[in-house]
Amino acid sequence: MSPDSGPRRASTLRAVLDGELRPTLSRSIARVGANASRAMSAILRSGPGRVPGNVVHTSDAPDGLVVTGWAAAPRRTLRAVTVLVDGVPRAHATIDLPTPLGPDGVPLTRWSPSAGWRTEIPWTTLPAGPHTIGAVALWNDRLSDELGALDIHSPGRPSLGAVDRPGRDETVHGRILYVEGWFRTDLGYDRLDVSIDGRSIGRGQLMSRPRPDISAFLDDADAPLAGWNLTIAIPEDVRGEVVLSTRALGPKGSRVVDERPVVLAGPGPEEVIEPGRLAVLTARTDLAGSRHVPSPDGLNLLVATHHLGLGGGQLYLQELLRRIVTDHDVTCTVFSMADGVLRDELEGLGCRVHVVGHPPVDALSYEETLLHLVAVARDTGANALVANTAGSYWGVDLASRLGIPSVWAIHESFAPDLFMHYGLHGYDAGMRERFLRAFASAGCVVFEADATRRLFQHLIPDGRAIKIDYGVDLDRIRRFRDDADRDALRAGLGIAPDEVLLLCMGTYEARKAQGLLAHAFARISPDHPRAVLALVGDQGGWYSDGIHALVDRLGLGDRIRLEPVTPHIDEWYVASDAFVLASDIESLPRSMLEAMAFGLPILHSAVWGVPEVIEDGVTGLLFEANSVEGPEKAIRRFLRMSRAERHSIGKAGRDLVEATRGSDLYAAEYRTLLGSLVKDPSVLPADLMSVARGGS
Repeated sequence: MSPDSGPRRASTLRAVLDGELRPTLSRSIARVGANASRAMSAILRSGPGRVPGNVVHTSDAPDGLVVTGWAAAPRRTLRAVTVLVDGVPRAHATIDLPTPLGPDGVPLTRWSPSAGWRTEIPWTTLPAGPHTIGAVALWNDRLSDELGALDIHSPGRPSLGAVDRPGRDETVHGRILYVEGWFRTDLGYDRLDVSIDGRSIGRGQLMSRPRPDISAFLDDADAPLAGWNLTIAIPEDVRGEVVLSTRALGPKGSRVVDERPVVLAGPGPEEVIEPGRLAVLTARTDLAGSRHVPSPDGLNLLVATHHLGLGGGQLYLQELLRRIVTDHDVTCTVFSMADGVLRDELEGLGCRVHVVGHPPVDALSYEETLLHLVAVARDTGANALVANTAGSYWGVDLASRLGIPSVWAIHESFAPDLFMHYGLHGYDAGMRERFLRAFASAGCVVFEADATRRLFQHLIPDGRAIKIDYGVDLDRIRRFRDDADRDALRAGLGIAPDEVLLLCMGTYEARKAQGLLAHAFARISPDHPRAVLALVGDQGGWYSDGIHALVDRLGLGDRIRLEPVTPHIDEWYVASDAFVLASDIESLPRSMLEAMAFGLPILHSAVWGVPEVIEDGVTGLLFEANSVEGPEKAIRRFLRMSRAERHSIGKAGRDLVEATRGSDLYAAEYRTLLGSLVKDPSVLPADLMSVARGGS
C-alpha cells in the first residue's frame, strides 16, 4: 500500500457521501427523529408505568447511599444501568433483580419480572446537601434512555446512623408517631434526641431492634442490635407540616443525624360503628348489671387481671391476694384474660378462677362479651372489684355496670393514647370512649409511683388517684437469705470466688435494655477482667436473637451469661454482688425491690418511680437511660468502690425495704381501702388514706 493510499480513500469516501449517500442519510435521520418524537408522545400519553424506568428509592447504609429502581422496555434487553449524581456518573448498578413493587403491592412494570436494579454510592462522593439521583439505561440495541430521577437531601457521612421511618414528606395519620432507624454508639455519640420543630419529643430507645443488614455492612460491636425506635403520642397542638429532627449526643458533642419534613395529619373522623345497635346492646348490659345483688357481709371480691403467668404485675396481685383472702370474711373470684402457673395457688387459696379471654377492640363485640361477664359475676354476689393493670379497664367497666366500687391498679408508665396503641391495637371510637371513661368511674385508681400517676391524673376525678407503696414477701426472702450457702450457690452457677457478679433480672425485652447493658459492660471489661454480667430472663424471640448475636460479636465468652427465665431467682440474688437494670420504661420494678431485700447494691436507670426509692450514692447508684455511657459509668463507679462502700449501700437499701416494702403493708392498705368503699362508695380515697397513714 502506497503512503498516500489512506488520504485518497478518505477523499473518495467524502465524495461518495457528498454526492450519493448524504441525502439518503439525512432522510433516514429525519425519519428516526420523527419516529422517536412520536414514540415519546405515545409514552407520555399512555400515562404512568409506560416509561422505561425510574429511580425508585434511596436508603442509608453505613458506607453509602443505596439506590434502587427499575428499567424495562418491550422487545429490548437491558444491558447496564449507570447511576448519576447531579448529572455526573457515580456508580454502575447490579441489574436483573426482581421488579420493585409499588405502594399497592403491584410490580412497577409488567414488561419484565426482573426489571429491578440496585447500587450503592459511597458517602465520600455524596457531600451534604440536596442532590438529584438519576440513571441511564443501556439496551441491547446500544441505545440508551434516561430514567426518572429522584431528589434527595444527603446528610453527608461517614454515617452515625439513619432514620428509616417515617419517610421524607410522609403524611402520618392518627395519634401516634413511630420513628425508627439505626445508630452507631461507638463513634463518640451514644444518645439520640428526637424533636419536632425544635421541641424535644423523646429519647430514642437505643439497641432495641436487631439489624442484620447493618451487621453485614459494619464490624462495629453494636451492629447486630443497631436498631432504635421511639413511639410517642403526638401532642394535640402539633399538627401539619413539621420538621422531624434526630440529633446525636455524646462525649464528642452534638451532631444532626437526620432532618426531614413530615406531615402530622392527626386522627381522622372517628365514628361509632352502628350507634343505634350499640346503644341497644349497652342498654341490655346495663339492665343485666342493675339486677346484681352485692353481698351485704364481709368482702366479696371480684378480680379482673390480664394474666396468671409469672411477671411483675401478676406477682403484685398474687402477693395482695395471698394476704387478703386469708381473712375469714373474704371470698374471691378471679377473671383473667390468660391462664398461667399462678392459677393453682389461687385456687388453693379458695379463689374461683375464670379464664375469660381478651376483650374485643370493637365496641359492638365488647358489649356482647361484657354481657356474658355480667351474667357470671351476678352469681358471685361480689361487692367490690380490683382491676390489675391498665389492660383490665374492662373490669372497671364491669364494676360500674354491676353497681359496685372498683379499685384499679395501674403499673404501666405509658401515656393513655400510647397504651391504647399497644394494648387495644385496632380499637374503634366506641372502645376509646370506654377505656377513657373507666378512669372517671373507678372508685380509686392506685399507682406505685407518683411519676406514673401524673401521666393519668387529668383523667381521674380529684381525690380518687393515690399512690400505694407495694412490697414483696420479706418473710420468704429472709428465710432463703439466712439459710443459703452463698459459696455453694456461686459454685453451682459457675461463678468463681474472686469474680464480681452483676445481675440483671428480667425477661428479655427492648424496654429493659439488656442489649445496651451488655454493650456497656463490654466497654468496662478490659479494665475489670474479673467482672461477670448475668442477664437472667431469656424467653426467646426476636429481641433475644439480637442479644445473642450482639454477645457473640462482643466476644467475651462466659463473662456475659445469657440465662433463661427461671423460678429459682433467689439463688441468683444470693450469688450476686450487685443488681443492675437499664430500663427506660419501668414504673417500679419488683426485681429491684427483691434485690434490695437481699442486700444487693442497686445500679438502675433514673426512670419513673425508681428515683422515688433509690437515693443516688445512698441506697443505690442512678444513671441516665437510653445511653450506653450511663450504665458504663455506673458500673465503673461500683467496681471502684471498696468492699465496705458496697456493703453500706446494700445495707441501706435492705433497711429501707425492710421498713417500708413488706407485702403485708400494702395488703393492709388495700384492705382498708376496699372495706371503706364497700361501706361508702362516695368516700374519697385520698382523704381516707391520709387519715389512715396518720395525716390530718
